[in-house]
Amino acid sequence: MSALPIILWAPPRSCSTAFERSVIQHPDCTVLHETFADPFYFGPDAKPREGGGDAEAALEASSMARDKTYAGVCDKIVGGGTSEKPQVFTKELSTFWQRDKLPHDQMARFKVRLDEE
Repeated sequence: MSALPIILWAPPRSCSTAFERSVIQHPDCTVLHETFADPFYFGPDAKPREGGGDAEAALEASSMARDKTYAGVCDKIVGGGTSEKPQVFTKELSTFWQRDKLPHDQMARFKVRLDEE
């Protein structure tokens, strides 16, 4: 039986990718990288963006998927991505967090670490 997947919600510029790179070295772990970026920026669940200019033009020209949803990404993570390894870990940016797009029944399928545990 596979372990519950783990999501690390990290703020930008917090060295979380360096931590992710160390987890990649574990032989029993599939590591996914910022899988909520597509639905955050372009999917039907996309959060409205402010501003524009060069950054907006770069995003629009990108190859990010336009049809991914938060629920679909959760299903992919729970399904283990494309690997048969027993543990799945994904590093996400906290800016991608949208509570209303990640209902409790979806998030209950992940390993949670609280300070009081």
